[in-house]
Amino acid sequence: MCTPSTFARLGPLLVLCAVLPVLTGCNSHGWPERYPTRFKVLYEGKPPVGATVVLHPADKIGDPSVVPSRGEVAEDGTVNFSTYTTDDGVPAGEYIVSAFWMDPNGRTTNNRLPAKYLDPKTSGFKVRIEKSDNQLATINLTKD
Repeated sequence: MCTPSTFARLGPLLVLCAVLPVLTGCNSHGWPERYPTRFKVLYEGKPPVGATVVLHPADKIGDPSVVPSRGEVAEDGTVNFSTYTTDDGVPAGEYIVSAFWMDPNGRTTNNRLPAKYLDPKTSGFKVRIEKSDNQLATINLTKD
């Protein structure tokens, strides 16, 4: 049975449970705070429409517990990123960019981009996500 004295003892604990996620930068799911992130991607000067772009935390490459942020290249080359839910953004920090572009018709499973862009260790692109709305510079992918 809950009595007033029970609530009096639990009150501070309940306040801590409500405030702790805010203080640690996490939400009720325990996910880190995310910030809107978008930039354009071009391949040989044109948008690789439907290509997937992945942001890997630079300090955790290869860590299987990390959830990378992803986005798909739109008709105009713009990519909006999602980490846990659709278009929820990206946690602040340094990221290495990788990308792949599969045949939209499913006729082949070959990546249409050079293999170096698939591996974050060889992609050659880094971005920094700030604790704000991030509109980053265009990334230009090439055949070389």
